[in-house]
Amino acid sequence: MAMTGAERQARFRERHREDLAHITLDVRPAVRDRLDRLASHFGWNVTQLVEELAERAEHAIEAELSGKIIHEL
Repeated sequence: MAMTGAERQARFRERHREDLAHITLDVRPAVRDRLDRLASHFGWNVTQLVEELAERAEHAIEAELSGKIIHEL
């Protein structure tokens, strides 16, 4: 018998327990649509998109604080 989506997700989380932090975030449907479109544009899933955006934002802030100017995010 095939596993349900919930069973597959539980197995995945068990295997990656040390690597991942689970967050729950409620956003308006329009925002979710934007995230989906952006992720699709880059060939990523939404998790990968959020990770990349966080990394780029952090680098931009670090550059700003160190006196370097970066205009891309």
